Amino acid sequence: MRNVPLIVDIQNDLALLDSMNLLDSLLADHTTGKSILWATDAYSERGRQYDKESRITRESLIPEGILRTRAQKESAQQDARTRQHAEVFTPLWVVRKMNDYADEEWFGYPDVFFKDGKPVPDKIRFWDNRKTWKDYVDSRRLEITCGEAPFLVTRYDVETGEILPVRERAGILDRKLRVVGENTDTARAWITWAARAVEATYGYEFQGDSLLIARLNVLMTVRDFMEDWFGQVPTEKRFESLVQTVVWNLWQMDGLTDRIPFAAEEEPDMGGLLFGLMQEQENTDCRIHDWRTGLDVPFYRLKEDFYKVGEKSMKFDFIIGNPPYQMDDGGNGSSASPVYNRFIEEVEKMDPEGLSFIIPAKWYSGGKGLNDFRRMMLTDKKICRLV
Repeated sequence: MRNVPLIVDIQNDLALLDSMNLLDSLLADHTTGKSILWATDAYSERGRQYDKESRITRESLIPEGILRTRAQKESAQQDARTRQHAEVFTPLWVVRKMNDYADEEWFGYPDVFFKDGKPVPDKIRFWDNRKTWKDYVDSRRLEITCGEAPFLVTRYDVETGEILPVRERAGILDRKLRVVGENTDTARAWITWAARAVEATYGYEFQGDSLLIARLNVLMTVRDFMEDWFGQVPTEKRFESLVQTVVWNLWQMDGLTDRIPFAAEEEPDMGGLLFGLMQEQENTDCRIHDWRTGLDVPFYRLKEDFYKVGEKSMKFDFIIGNPPYQMDDGGNGSSASPVYNRFIEEVEKMDPEGLSFIIPAKWYSGGKGLNDFRRMMLTDKKICRLV
């Protein structure tokens, strides 16, 4: 009898979190103190509570069962999201290759976790005496416009939805959890360092449904690895703690403004002023938490020199992603303007140790807002590899 592939079931994930009374917590947005927004029109035909500017609630998810991975969405909806939101997805082999490159730079030798697309069977080696497995776990990495977070966790094949065996997963957190497993002897020590690995794993996303799936993927990845290594899963108390970390580290943001979605479109509420009822203005500058210092700051400050040189500065070791390529610009037909260049320019302001991105090659010839970007790319002496 042929084995039937196991397909990821997001609804089961939601039900598990709901059974622990953690679903509302998972929907939280620390910037606004409310829940995350849908930020997509994909569900608007279901009613006003599903409008792009409406907040995602437990009631809108259960028992509706509408949340599905990109692979499970109808092709028409995939095409619409690609056109309207410049949503793209990254195949597993590309994720593996790009994360391999990041690790080659960190470790100082190639084929650290995978060789010829297959997991390296031996224990991961730390040849540089200045770097330990704990340093690797603490290496702070960010996936921009993360979608369902494929660079962070490869829980399933994004093209098919098939769940991948734990030992074959190639995401940033997957690799950290493997290292934790190879260097701890007890479940208690493993979950302590696994939680620390999650604290060093970050990502932001515009669309609320994708962000929620990304948060679920990170949580379920920790659960999968612990079960694989020790035959048990995190306790509800530990799950509650992990949810708090994940909600801080995977947040909703417009990567071109560093603010919550649609913040630039909002008008101040003057109605209250007429009656002397000044309403508290919602905070729109997205905040990020540094688990090593216990501080949280507006994300945009990570790009400012005066903050980076301070005693409490926060810096990413590596930033990775497959940012949106273009957006409709209102021109004739299907006219669109490039936006990937703007994401790269914003990321460089954070001055990470390394970065790796997928971008179209159209910048080679410049034009349509790309001339300055082309000039920057051709003169940037820090670029070490074009593939």
